[in-house]
Amino acid sequence: MVSLINTELIRALSNKVFRIVIFLHLSIFILVCIILSNVEIFGEDLHDFFRFGEVWHTISWIGRWLNPVLGVIIIILTGNEFTYGTFRQQFLCGVSKSNLLAGKGIIMLLLVFYSVILIFLAILLFGSIYSLDHAVHVMFYNSHFILLYILHAFAYLSVALFTILLVRKTGIAILLFLAVIFLSNIALGMVFPFLYSYFPVEVMNNLIPAPDFFENSAESINFIGGVFISVSGSAGAASVKLSCFATLFYFVMFYFFSWFVFNKKN
Repeated sequence: MVSLINTELIRALSNKVFRIVIFLHLSIFILVCIILSNVEIFGEDLHDFFRFGEVWHTISWIGRWLNPVLGVIIIILTGNEFTYGTFRQQFLCGVSKSNLLAGKGIIMLLLVFYSVILIFLAILLFGSIYSLDHAVHVMFYNSHFILLYILHAFAYLSVALFTILLVRKTGIAILLFLAVIFLSNIALGMVFPFLYSYFPVEVMNNLIPAPDFFENSAESINFIGGVFISVSGSAGAASVKLSCFATLFYFVMFYFFSWFVFNKKN
Protein backbone atom coordinates (compact mmCIF):
# COMPACT_ATOMS: atom_id res chain seq x y z
CA MET A 1 0.00 0.00 0.00
CA VAL A 2 2.82 2.41 0.88
CA SER A 3 4.46 1.64 -2.45
CA LEU A 4 1.17 2.34 -4.24
CA ILE A 5 0.79 5.68 -2.46
CA ASN A 6 4.36 6.68 -3.31
CA THR A 7 3.90 5.71 -6.95
CA GLU A 8 0.67 7.70 -7.34
CA LEU A 9 2.12 10.70 -5.52
CA ILE A 10 5.27 10.75 -7.67
CA ARG A 11 3.21 10.52 -10.87
CA ALA A 12 0.95 13.35 -9.77
CA LEU A 13 3.72 15.69 -8.65
CA SER A 14 5.75 15.07 -11.81
CA ASN A 15 2.76 16.06 -13.96
CA LYS A 16 3.07 19.71 -15.00
CA VAL A 17 -0.67 20.12 -15.65
CA PHE A 18 -1.42 18.77 -12.17
CA ARG A 19 0.86 21.37 -10.59
CA ILE A 20 -0.72 24.17 -12.63
CA VAL A 21 -4.30 23.19 -11.78
CA ILE A 22 -3.47 22.79 -8.07
CA PHE A 23 -1.89 26.25 -8.12
CA LEU A 24 -5.01 27.67 -9.79
CA HIS A 25 -7.24 25.96 -7.21
CA LEU A 26 -5.16 27.35 -4.35
CA SER A 27 -4.99 30.85 -5.85
CA ILE A 28 -8.70 31.10 -6.63
CA PHE A 29 -9.64 29.82 -3.17
CA ILE A 30 -7.44 32.35 -1.39
CA LEU A 31 -8.54 35.19 -3.67
CA VAL A 32 -12.26 34.47 -3.20
CA CYS A 33 -11.86 34.26 0.59
CA ILE A 34 -10.02 37.61 0.69
CA ILE A 35 -12.54 39.34 -1.60
CA LEU A 36 -15.66 38.05 0.16
CA SER A 37 -14.29 38.93 3.59
CA ASN A 38 -13.84 42.55 2.50
CA VAL A 39 -17.03 43.36 0.59
CA GLU A 40 -20.68 44.14 1.24
CA ILE A 41 -23.52 42.21 -0.40
CA PHE A 42 -27.11 43.40 -0.18
CA GLY A 43 -25.93 46.05 2.28
CA GLU A 44 -24.42 43.49 4.63
CA ASP A 45 -20.76 43.46 5.63
CA LEU A 46 -19.57 39.95 4.88
CA HIS A 47 -16.67 39.88 7.29
CA ASP A 48 -19.27 38.98 9.93
CA PHE A 49 -19.56 35.61 8.15
CA PHE A 50 -15.82 35.05 8.61
CA ARG A 51 -16.01 35.09 12.38
CA PHE A 52 -15.76 31.84 14.35
CA GLY A 53 -18.97 29.91 14.14
CA GLU A 54 -20.08 31.26 10.77
CA VAL A 55 -16.63 30.90 9.21
CA TRP A 56 -16.85 27.08 9.15
CA HIS A 57 -19.96 27.33 7.01
CA THR A 58 -18.72 30.17 4.80
CA ILE A 59 -15.32 28.75 3.88
CA SER A 60 -16.60 25.19 3.49
CA TRP A 61 -19.18 26.61 1.07
CA ILE A 62 -16.46 28.44 -0.88
CA GLY A 63 -14.43 25.24 -0.97
CA ARG A 64 -17.30 23.14 -2.33
CA TRP A 65 -17.65 25.48 -5.31
CA LEU A 66 -14.06 24.60 -6.23
CA ASN A 67 -14.48 20.83 -5.97
CA PRO A 68 -15.08 20.58 -9.75
CA VAL A 69 -11.46 21.72 -10.14
CA LEU A 70 -10.33 18.73 -8.07
CA GLY A 71 -12.54 16.55 -10.27
CA VAL A 72 -10.75 17.85 -13.35
CA ILE A 73 -7.44 16.81 -11.75
CA ILE A 74 -8.73 13.25 -11.29
CA ILE A 75 -9.79 13.20 -14.94
CA ILE A 76 -6.43 14.49 -16.15
CA LEU A 77 -4.35 12.05 -14.10
CA THR A 78 -6.54 9.05 -14.96
CA GLY A 79 -6.79 10.11 -18.59
CA ASN A 80 -2.99 10.08 -18.83
CA GLU A 81 -3.06 6.42 -17.83
CA PHE A 82 -5.12 5.65 -20.94
CA THR A 83 -3.22 8.06 -23.21
CA TYR A 84 0.19 6.57 -22.39
CA GLY A 85 -1.01 3.00 -21.88
CA THR A 86 0.29 2.74 -18.32
CA PHE A 87 -2.85 0.98 -17.10
CA ARG A 88 -2.36 -1.83 -19.60
CA GLN A 89 1.38 -1.95 -19.00
CA GLN A 90 0.93 -2.33 -15.24
CA PHE A 91 -1.77 -4.95 -15.73
CA LEU A 92 0.55 -6.97 -17.97
CA CYS A 93 3.22 -6.68 -15.27
CA GLY A 94 0.91 -8.40 -12.79
CA VAL A 95 -0.80 -5.48 -11.05
CA SER A 96 -4.43 -6.36 -10.39
CA LYS A 97 -7.29 -4.21 -11.65
CA SER A 98 -8.38 -3.67 -8.07
CA ASN A 99 -4.99 -2.18 -7.20
CA LEU A 100 -5.02 -0.02 -10.31
CA LEU A 101 -8.39 1.43 -9.33
CA ALA A 102 -7.27 1.69 -5.70
CA GLY A 103 -4.45 3.91 -6.96
CA LYS A 104 -7.02 6.40 -8.24
CA GLY A 105 -8.85 6.10 -4.92
CA ILE A 106 -5.61 7.11 -3.20
CA ILE A 107 -5.35 10.19 -5.44
CA MET A 108 -8.91 11.07 -4.46
CA LEU A 109 -7.96 10.70 -0.79
CA LEU A 110 -4.85 12.87 -1.20
CA LEU A 111 -6.80 15.59 -3.01
CA VAL A 112 -9.46 15.65 -0.30
CA PHE A 113 -6.75 15.73 2.39
CA TYR A 114 -5.07 18.69 0.64
CA SER A 115 -8.34 20.62 0.31
CA VAL A 116 -9.40 19.92 3.91
CA ILE A 117 -6.05 21.17 5.25
CA LEU A 118 -6.40 24.27 3.06
CA ILE A 119 -9.94 24.95 4.30
CA PHE A 120 -9.04 24.27 7.93
CA LEU A 121 -6.07 26.68 7.84
CA ALA A 122 -8.20 29.32 6.11
CA ILE A 123 -10.89 28.94 8.78
CA LEU A 124 -8.36 29.40 11.58
CA LEU A 125 -6.74 32.39 9.83
CA PHE A 126 -9.87 34.32 8.87
CA GLY A 127 -11.65 33.37 12.08
CA SER A 128 -8.75 34.69 14.14
CA ILE A 129 -8.65 37.93 12.16
CA TYR A 130 -12.35 38.80 12.32
CA SER A 131 -13.49 37.22 15.60
CA LEU A 132 -13.72 39.02 18.92
CA ASP A 133 -14.29 35.87 20.97
CA HIS A 134 -11.60 33.17 20.74
CA ALA A 135 -12.98 30.74 23.29
CA VAL A 136 -12.57 27.13 22.22
CA HIS A 137 -16.31 26.40 22.16
CA VAL A 138 -16.83 29.46 19.93
CA MET A 139 -13.92 28.61 17.64
CA PHE A 140 -15.26 25.14 16.88
CA TYR A 141 -18.95 25.95 16.74
CA ASN A 142 -20.34 24.68 13.39
CA SER A 143 -17.14 22.71 12.75
CA HIS A 144 -19.30 19.86 11.40
CA PHE A 145 -19.37 21.74 8.09
CA ILE A 146 -15.86 20.52 7.32
CA LEU A 147 -17.11 16.92 7.63
CA LEU A 148 -19.91 17.74 5.21
CA TYR A 149 -17.30 19.21 2.88
CA ILE A 150 -15.29 15.97 2.97
CA LEU A 151 -18.35 13.97 1.94
CA HIS A 152 -19.14 16.49 -0.80
CA ALA A 153 -15.59 16.35 -2.16
CA PHE A 154 -15.48 12.55 -2.29
CA ALA A 155 -18.85 12.47 -4.03
CA TYR A 156 -17.75 14.94 -6.73
CA LEU A 157 -14.49 13.07 -7.27
CA SER A 158 -16.34 9.78 -7.66
CA VAL A 159 -18.42 11.37 -10.45
CA ALA A 160 -15.21 12.58 -12.11
CA LEU A 161 -13.57 9.15 -11.87
CA PHE A 162 -16.60 7.42 -13.34
CA THR A 163 -16.72 9.93 -16.19
CA ILE A 164 -13.11 9.41 -17.31
CA LEU A 165 -13.29 5.63 -16.96
CA LEU A 166 -16.44 5.65 -19.07
CA VAL A 167 -15.26 7.80 -22.00
CA ARG A 168 -11.44 7.45 -21.66
CA LYS A 169 -10.78 10.71 -23.50
CA THR A 170 -9.55 13.49 -21.23
CA GLY A 171 -11.01 16.45 -23.12
CA ILE A 172 -14.43 14.85 -23.62
CA ALA A 173 -14.49 13.63 -20.02
CA ILE A 174 -13.78 17.14 -18.67
CA LEU A 175 -16.58 18.65 -20.77
CA LEU A 176 -19.00 15.89 -19.79
CA PHE A 177 -18.11 16.17 -16.10
CA LEU A 178 -18.58 19.95 -16.06
CA ALA A 179 -21.87 19.58 -17.93
CA VAL A 180 -23.08 17.07 -15.34
CA ILE A 181 -22.03 19.33 -12.45
CA PHE A 182 -23.35 22.64 -13.78
CA LEU A 183 -26.08 21.81 -16.31
CA SER A 184 -27.64 18.44 -15.46
CA ASN A 185 -29.81 19.87 -12.66
CA ILE A 186 -31.25 22.49 -14.99
CA ALA A 187 -32.03 20.02 -17.76
CA LEU A 188 -33.43 17.33 -15.48
CA GLY A 189 -35.27 19.87 -13.36
CA MET A 190 -37.25 21.02 -16.40
CA VAL A 191 -38.36 17.45 -17.10
CA PHE A 192 -38.75 16.14 -13.54
CA PRO A 193 -39.24 19.23 -11.32
CA PHE A 194 -40.79 17.18 -8.51
CA LEU A 195 -37.57 15.16 -8.21
CA TYR A 196 -35.20 18.13 -8.48
CA SER A 197 -34.05 18.03 -4.86
CA TYR A 198 -32.98 14.39 -5.19
CA PHE A 199 -30.81 14.59 -8.30
CA PRO A 200 -27.20 13.61 -7.47
CA VAL A 201 -25.55 17.02 -7.86
CA GLU A 202 -28.39 18.83 -6.09
CA VAL A 203 -28.26 16.37 -3.18
CA MET A 204 -24.51 16.83 -2.91
CA ASN A 205 -24.78 20.62 -2.97
CA ASN A 206 -27.53 20.57 -0.34
CA LEU A 207 -24.92 19.34 2.13
CA ILE A 208 -23.50 22.87 2.31
CA PRO A 209 -26.14 25.46 1.37
CA ALA A 210 -25.20 29.08 0.80
CA PRO A 211 -24.50 31.17 3.92
CA ASP A 212 -27.25 33.41 5.26
CA PHE A 213 -26.15 36.49 3.31
CA PHE A 214 -27.88 34.99 0.26
CA GLU A 215 -31.15 34.30 2.01
CA ASN A 216 -34.17 36.61 2.16
CA SER A 217 -33.09 38.45 -0.98
CA ALA A 218 -34.75 38.37 -4.35
CA GLU A 219 -31.40 39.23 -5.88
CA SER A 220 -30.04 35.85 -4.79
CA ILE A 221 -31.71 34.34 -7.85
CA ASN A 222 -29.51 33.68 -10.86
CA PHE A 223 -30.95 33.38 -14.34
CA ILE A 224 -29.15 30.48 -16.01
CA GLY A 225 -30.13 29.04 -19.33
CA GLY A 226 -33.72 30.27 -19.03
CA VAL A 227 -34.26 28.59 -15.64
CA PHE A 228 -34.26 30.42 -12.31
CA ILE A 229 -32.00 28.73 -9.77
CA SER A 230 -31.59 30.00 -6.22
CA VAL A 231 -27.99 30.03 -5.03
CA SER A 232 -29.15 29.34 -1.48
CA GLY A 233 -30.73 26.02 -2.37
CA SER A 234 -33.84 24.85 -4.17
CA ALA A 235 -37.29 25.13 -2.73
CA GLY A 236 -38.22 22.03 -0.78
CA ALA A 237 -34.58 20.91 -0.67
CA ALA A 238 -33.87 17.66 1.14
CA SER A 239 -32.68 18.07 4.71
CA VAL A 240 -28.96 17.98 5.39
CA LYS A 241 -29.35 14.68 7.23
CA LEU A 242 -31.13 13.09 4.28
CA SER A 243 -28.59 14.66 1.93
CA CYS A 244 -25.78 12.99 3.90
CA PHE A 245 -27.25 9.53 3.42
CA ALA A 246 -28.16 10.22 -0.20
CA THR A 247 -24.70 11.64 -0.99
CA LEU A 248 -23.03 8.64 0.62
CA PHE A 249 -25.24 6.40 -1.51
CA TYR A 250 -24.33 8.30 -4.69
CA PHE A 251 -20.63 8.16 -3.79
CA VAL A 252 -20.74 4.37 -3.36
CA MET A 253 -22.84 4.05 -6.50
CA PHE A 254 -20.48 6.05 -8.72
CA TYR A 255 -17.40 4.31 -7.31
CA PHE A 256 -19.04 0.92 -7.93
CA PHE A 257 -19.90 2.00 -11.48
CA SER A 258 -16.26 3.03 -11.91
CA TRP A 259 -15.11 -0.41 -10.78
CA PHE A 260 -17.66 -2.11 -13.04
CA VAL A 261 -16.74 -0.07 -16.14
CA PHE A 262 -13.01 -0.42 -15.50
CA ASN A 263 -13.23 -4.19 -15.19
CA LYS A 264 -15.52 -4.63 -18.20
CA LYS A 265 -13.57 -2.40 -20.58
CA ASN A 266 -10.08 -3.65 -19.75
